[in-house]
Amino acid sequence: MPPKLLSTRLIKHFEKGGRKIVISFAEQVENYKRVEVSDKSKEEFVEALQHADIHPDVAHIILMGPLHISPGDDTLHWNARCQDKKGNHLVTRHFYPPAGSSTTGPSENKLSAEQSFKDQPSKEEAAKGGPETTS
Repeated sequence: MPPKLLSTRLIKHFEKGGRKIVISFAEQVENYKRVEVSDKSKEEFVEALQHADIHPDVAHIILMGPLHISPGDDTLHWNARCQDKKGNHLVTRHFYPPAGSSTTGPSENKLSAEQSFKDQPSKEEAAKGGPETTS
């Protein structure tokens, strides 16, 4: 189950297909608090939304974290929660930078699963605070 969303902060109001959508970032969820998102990251996320298909019931899109590659999706993406106009959760989905944008687009940013996990500590190492090092 995803962490509970406690607060959001407005990025901007966005118009798409004749309807207004609120774009925010997750300021606090039950397991972390984000102080701010850079202006560049906000602009890149909004640019991605301009090129994305967004379901007509979506009234609020909440950016949940930074641009990243994950085990289930080796293309750079943002995770975002989509809500209806009453604040009900509809879906959590990935949004991708458009090809040719200031952020590398999907056709140009594929990594193999091995590359995407390079330098990531194992679960055991992470539990200890990081990878073991020897001198």
